[in-house]
Amino acid sequence: MKGMKRTALITGASAGLGAEFAEQLAAEDVDLVLVARRKAKLDALAEALRHRHGIEVTTLSADLARPDTPREIFEATRSAGLQIDYLVNNAGSGGPQLFEEPEWAPQAEFLQLMMISVTHLCHHFIPPMRERGFGR
Repeated sequence: MKGMKRTALITGASAGLGAEFAEQLAAEDVDLVLVARRKAKLDALAEALRHRHGIEVTTLSADLARPDTPREIFEATRSAGLQIDYLVNNAGSGGPQLFEEPEWAPQAEFLQLMMISVTHLCHHFIPPMRERGFGR
């Protein structure tokens, strides 16, 4: 499969490390699927990467703190005919102030974002990678 065009999906791609992962992969001629909540920032980054590196870039505005989002991302890539070769689970945030706070909702949202969504994305994207004999 040497020389075959690859595609990476990067979560939390609109800024910081996610944007840097996108830049580095684009420089290696890897097409991208960029995922983050902030559509305007995603679109601006996508346009800059297309211009600088001549790659294909797809953007998906999505909130991984929502339980259905990993499945929606997987379905969106499949329906677009995109084959994901690299999965970069980068989305994240600082957690709630104290674990013992009386409200559970902030804890549940944090766990969804930081653990469950990561695992759920792997659950969806790893089987096709194994079937193709390539994936990271």
